[in-house]
Amino acid sequence: MTTQRKIISLSDNVFFDRESGSESKITDLSRANQYDTCGPSQAGLSAIYRAKNNGRGCLLFKTLYTNACSFDCKYCINTRKEKKSSYTPQELAKTFMQFYKNNLVDGLFLSSGIPGDPQVIMDKMLDTLEIIRFKYRFLGYIHMKVLPGASYGSIRRASHLAQRLSINVEAPNKDRLSDVSSTKDYKIDILRRQRWLKNMNLSHGHTTQFVVGAGSETDLEILNMLGFEYNNFDLRRAYFSAFAPCRGTVLEKKEKTKKLREVRLYNSDFLLRKYNFSIREIKDILNDDDNLPEKDPKTLIAQNYFERSVDVNCATYTDLLHVPGIGEVSAKRIIEKRKDDPIRKRRDLKDVGVILGRADPFLKINGWSQRTLDV
Repeated sequence: MTTQRKIISLSDNVFFDRESGSESKITDLSRANQYDTCGPSQAGLSAIYRAKNNGRGCLLFKTLYTNACSFDCKYCINTRKEKKSSYTPQELAKTFMQFYKNNLVDGLFLSSGIPGDPQVIMDKMLDTLEIIRFKYRFLGYIHMKVLPGASYGSIRRASHLAQRLSINVEAPNKDRLSDVSSTKDYKIDILRRQRWLKNMNLSHGHTTQFVVGAGSETDLEILNMLGFEYNNFDLRRAYFSAFAPCRGTVLEKKEKTKKLREVRLYNSDFLLRKYNFSIREIKDILNDDDNLPEKDPKTLIAQNYFERSVDVNCATYTDLLHVPGIGEVSAKRIIEKRKDDPIRKRRDLKDVGVILGRADPFLKINGWSQRTLDV
């Protein structure tokens, strides 16, 4: 039975106190973390975002603890000098539980600006989680952002309260981070904390995020850092957020990063993370300025990988995963199906989930190639 959710807007005033300003605070602190990606916002309420928890869809209350920040990230809306908002631990815990009890969300995504000492805000965020866990007995999903410079003890404390922790690298190396911020030490504030996270046995692992295009980084630099992160920090996954200029920030006049660049980085990351492609295979398709081309990475890699069409009845699992239009599930189904009877028709491939329009140029059935790829 599907649970029915009530879709609301802030103006519906289901539980918001207008006189106290809580409606405005919820809006301000939810919109102020635009670069912390967890999925698309739910129609009608900017504080609620769609996400996945262990492969299943869920809705998260996404917010900052405060949008006051003393860091100088040139792209960030929170560096603007304007009236700032902040919760108390009790207030944020109560607000979240009202969302949850009204069946509007399944979990919490909590980050924060950093006004002064990161440890002070980190402790307040942790106090919030303890109220949610121990006072309100909430057992559901919580994703918490670790603040750069947070202590080992506070991160250990967070590992007992949240299923997933993350810290944003933002840029692929210290030089590129210096393009956009002078107040963060790449190796100490960020990479050292990632090493700590690696050893904390989080149930949902830890993640990171890149802001793409705020600095002058290339996709090659991002790919190199991705390989390092997966190999050295047991990273669960990476997120990418295309730079969009905000009025009142240092980079307000910088050109917006094309969304397609973000998409192609996600495509490439998926090939690395899920299909075990090599970094070298992806580097081989980069254009002259060391960025990913606009065309689908898997199709371009396949053109390099296959000298000729591959026989679907002889192809290895690795070969099949290199065919556009074939994923993990359909590759396994092909291998199981051909154990009993050779695949003789295109229809057999369609029946196991292959996207024929993408796969045809690289496959051979009964000795015959299907068609030539039109590029």
